[in-house]
Amino acid sequence: MTNDELLIQIEKAGAANEITLDLTNEELTEIPPEIGQLTELRGLHLENNHLTSLPPEIGKLTNLTLLDVGRNKLTTVPPEIGQLSKLKTLFIWKNKITVLPPEIGLLKNLDKLYIGWNELKTLPTEMCQLSNLTQLYALGNQLSSLPTELSKLTKLRRLGFSNNQITELPSSYCFLKNLTELSLSDNRLTSLPPDIGQLTNIMALSLHHNQLASLPPSIKQLFWLKTCDLHNNKLETLPPEICQLQHLAKLNLQHNQLTCLPPEIGQLKNLTKLELHYNQLTDLPSEIGQLNNLNWLNIGHNPLTTVPPEILKLTKTDLELVGDPMAATTKTSSQMNNDSMMSNHLSLLDKLLLKTKNLAKMF
Repeated sequence: MTNDELLIQIEKAGAANEITLDLTNEELTEIPPEIGQLTELRGLHLENNHLTSLPPEIGKLTNLTLLDVGRNKLTTVPPEIGQLSKLKTLFIWKNKITVLPPEIGLLKNLDKLYIGWNELKTLPTEMCQLSNLTQLYALGNQLSSLPTELSKLTKLRRLGFSNNQITELPSSYCFLKNLTELSLSDNRLTSLPPDIGQLTNIMALSLHHNQLASLPPSIKQLFWLKTCDLHNNKLETLPPEICQLQHLAKLNLQHNQLTCLPPEIGQLKNLTKLELHYNQLTDLPSEIGQLNNLNWLNIGHNPLTTVPPEILKLTKTDLELVGDPMAATTKTSSQMNNDSMMSNHLSLLDKLLLKTKNLAKMF
């Protein structure tokens, strides 16, 4: 779209009192100041263009509730954005922004803020004034620390800081009681705060690709946790307290340094998926056989010497054993009693070996 064509469209939108203007994928390189004439706009879509800046007149659009400028080449955000007092949703992700203006804290009605995949090294402390914010995603930046002031955002439900350089989660964040989703994967965390258990409403916790060597016992207090992703860390042991999470359905522990699992793991009655491959496990607790809802178990690439028969019985419930447990299962079958159950065990073993051969190329 040429500049003249854009001016014509702005004029038409103004004459018709349009409340939404969609300029997505128009190969725009700039927005003219005339955009400020569209004072009735509620939604402005400018995503996926070639914009390097926004005009200060953007601040005149005081009825905007949604502004999307994602997938552009913006390096700054004009301070006039603070005048958009009715704004509820702001997308400025996938740009080249290095700093946010402190005026962003004036957006008192903002509910969702997406600032991911920019070049931010810090976040303004004024963001703590966004008292109605429920979703904040700042993944894919260059953040090395988080401002403690953000713990004042007590309405936050979803918080994402993945793909940064964060070394520590401030303990004050553990008191964001309304959080249901927390993502800190692909950072440089070496530990979690002892009060992590205070996040009692959390349902999804993503911590993969960090440097965690242990988990605090208070993790047992995350009563509603359903998904816990801890793969690619440095965990050597799993605290038995994690086995008290009765709603946990998916637990990913692959690519750690685990040498054993607590027998209490059999208490995770709602677990449906358990990823254990690429660890240092030499045996598995037979209590895994109590996980009757388990439909996916990956134990590949561990130095296992045996697989308890209790686990093999779970194949009756479509359990998938993926990896290279063939020698171990052979040992297990040779130790079974030659009774009426022998043929059933051999049948299960044959299925297991067949699955292993068919999936060998995956490993």
